[in-house]
Amino acid sequence: TTSLATALQGIAPGVTIISRPGDIGGDMGTINIRGRGNLGEAAPLYIVDGVPVSSDDFQRLNSADIESISILKDAAASAIYGSRAAYGVFLVTTKKGKEGKASISYNGYYGFQSPTILPKKLRAYDYATLLNEANINAGKPAPYDQHAMERIIAHDSPDLYPDNDWYSLVFRKEVPIQEHNINVSGGGKTRYYVSGTFYEQESVVRGRNLDRYSFRANTERDFSDKFTLGTNISYVRDDFKRGGDFSITDLDRMTPLTVARHSNGSWGTVTGGNESGVLAENNPLRKIAEYGRNDYISTRFNGVLNAVWKPLPGLSITGQLSYRPIDKRDTAFEHKVE
Repeated sequence: TTSLATALQGIAPGVTIISRPGDIGGDMGTINIRGRGNLGEAAPLYIVDGVPVSSDDFQRLNSADIESISILKDAAASAIYGSRAAYGVFLVTTKKGKEGKASISYNGYYGFQSPTILPKKLRAYDYATLLNEANINAGKPAPYDQHAMERIIAHDSPDLYPDNDWYSLVFRKEVPIQEHNINVSGGGKTRYYVSGTFYEQESVVRGRNLDRYSFRANTERDFSDKFTLGTNISYVRDDFKRGGDFSITDLDRMTPLTVARHSNGSWGTVTGGNESGVLAENNPLRKIAEYGRNDYISTRFNGVLNAVWKPLPGLSITGQLSYRPIDKRDTAFEHKVE
């Protein structure tokens, strides 16, 4: 799974989770519990260890670090959290250390992702045959004569009459995805839970990659029978790289008879034996390789200091102090080509 939201997809009744548009960095998922609001805002409230956090912070929680999740769906949640809870509440409790010897745990997976549905386009011969028929029916000359049709059938002139499946050229059939988490917990009067996670996902579009590094440290110490002090610290870094860009519309307009790359290594400039500057300029493979780059690094730090004081039997006073800075740095380079 790409986020905590997608991990809940299909297993939390009454919770709608949609991932758009699906590519890496944009497939974290949006959550909806109680429909849309009058102003179009319908985001639930996220509470992690008693502290309100953003949906981005919630989505980047590692499932191996979570002790429990409760979902409040009815309007009664507003009695506790006010108007912010009008569209539901997610209550998350992360793991804490337990008294005893140190315990080490590892969770990880390695798998592959692939496109589920891609358009199936005609190959070169069928495309040329139907284009000839369409032009003849419209009273125009057929664009491909007998010699061109023979070259298309023979597949012996890739620099003039190729047979390209552009969706297969742009989209990869299988791309790896992996995540590795290791955590240590234990303690006595001072209890601790420390974990580190590495997540990597490549895109089905060539030249795109996302690395995520997560760290969490939850500690708790009993200074006396009446006073306990604890800290919850988490750090998440997203490192996204994208080489070039392309338009799905341009990709859909590419014909199987358009050369992707000539045998001498230059980018294709020929469609069906003729020069085609427009299609050459919009070559998706060229745009991915040469149209610059767009990278970003985002870091999220959540620090919580909480204390519990029990002055009298049956009475406890809890206080919390939280600090949540977010830093995002974008680097973009646009390369104009003709």
